[in-house]
Amino acid sequence: MTHRHPVTSEVSEAVFDFFRRVFLLEPPCEPVSYRAEWLDFLMRWQQFSGAVMAKGLEDTAFFVHHGLLSLNEVGCNPFRRGIRFGVAAFHESNRRRQKEYPFSLNATSTHDTKWSEDVRARINVLSEIPQEWRRRLAHWSKLNHSKKTEVAGRLAPSPNEEVLLYQALLGIWPFTEPNLDEIRERIDGFLLKAVREAKTHSNWFSPNEPYEAAIREFLAAVVRPEPNAFLRDFLQFFEEIASRGACNAWSQVLVKMTSPGIPDFYQGNGLWQFRLTDPDNRNVVDYRERGETMESLLGVTVRNEGLCPRQLLENWRDGSLKLYLAQKVLNFRRAHKQLFMQGKYLPLRATGPHKERLCSYVRQWEGEWAITVVSRLAATLSEPGVFPVGEAVWAGNSIVLPQRAPSGWTNLLTGESITALRHSIPLTKILSDLPFAFLVAEK
Repeated sequence: MTHRHPVTSEVSEAVFDFFRRVFLLEPPCEPVSYRAEWLDFLMRWQQFSGAVMAKGLEDTAFFVHHGLLSLNEVGCNPFRRGIRFGVAAFHESNRRRQKEYPFSLNATSTHDTKWSEDVRARINVLSEIPQEWRRRLAHWSKLNHSKKTEVAGRLAPSPNEEVLLYQALLGIWPFTEPNLDEIRERIDGFLLKAVREAKTHSNWFSPNEPYEAAIREFLAAVVRPEPNAFLRDFLQFFEEIASRGACNAWSQVLVKMTSPGIPDFYQGNGLWQFRLTDPDNRNVVDYRERGETMESLLGVTVRNEGLCPRQLLENWRDGSLKLYLAQKVLNFRRAHKQLFMQGKYLPLRATGPHKERLCSYVRQWEGEWAITVVSRLAATLSEPGVFPVGEAVWAGNSIVLPQRAPSGWTNLLTGESITALRHSIPLTKILSDLPFAFLVAEK
């Protein structure tokens, strides 16, 4: 059975001009005798336009446009022109958020996100190494071309769907020895949903079963055990980006907890959580593992043995550093509520050759001060598997403090005391052990 898909053509701008006039209550002439009916229509429209928008954007376009999947997220608009990136735009957004929505949630994962926060942080690395990603993509497509199946005159999967598959695999690949059967099952369910939501080659109402079967066969061939030239190259690339994705994830968590707003943690995200869209992101969470990790972290503190941040960084794959970061900063936040609920937000200026690879800001309330420092775009600052810390990376780089800021600081995450000189602190002191820092003013 063949499936025909209608040929689409460009819609005239006159159509959009008409709807603009309708929604802005701009009648073709005055007076309008049907103004009451017009208003009634608009009120009814508002009741279902949100659902239509969600279905059209989040549940259709997001499964068609596969440039960088981490941007295909609820609340995000990967198609927006003129979007501003960079540290200045980030600070501007935070200032506006503090002024207009100071008590809104800073949520990085929910039951409805297409990708969990850690998946997005890892996929974001691809935007930092576009040439290498392009080279790998071309190589993988060549290696896997023979695994495709022709269905009704077209090869399945399409190149666009291949990009989706490879990014999804990179996003959820575990740090431990992978269970290929489990990965295939999870990705299989995800691809089925993605292909039907896209409505390009199949859909929920009239599934193109031969095409879907071809995609399942392609996936099975792609993730089969050795000998598999693609999987060998894939794993090599995964190792190159995994630590960089972790670095992005830590920065994301710290910024979420200290920016204007209320930090929100979706179930299970205290440790690494690499999940796809529902139903994958609603799977059972191993709370026993998380409880044992927290007890271990707290037990060391209670016994006054101290925690070695470098040791946590060395064992970064187990996720304990992410949980440690959340525990330390959230406890501080609870003890200093006014600092975060009403405190000022002051961007900090960085100096040095890597000043664009850093984001830092102050939260200040009366005599309380706290500084957040995170690395960004750090993929090329160090070799894969080596985190951007210490003299070799940050020599000659500093952050500049406000004139009235105190000179004595403590790194809450390492316990190290740091002294500012002439309202400046070298990054070699701030990021000596970890690629992020949270400094609090000494009493």
